[in-house]
Amino acid sequence: MAKPATENFKGDQVIVKDFSLNVPFTLIKEKIGNVPFNLEIQYQGCTKLGLCYAPTSKTFKFPKIDNIK
Repeated sequence: MAKPATENFKGDQVIVKDFSLNVPFTLIKEKIGNVPFNLEIQYQGCTKLGLCYAPTSKTFKFPKIDNIK
């Protein structure tokens, strides 16, 4: 899967449209092992006029990798 395209906006690299993020469970298992884990994503949205929403985060909780099909 290709990285989302970015553009320069007032010195920041931004993604202008919706995007998805795929993290292979094989990579997670390689990095942390076969244990329950939380994955926290932090993000912030802004308008083209420069008004930005407060930074926010979302946490996803996962059981052991072996339990995921």
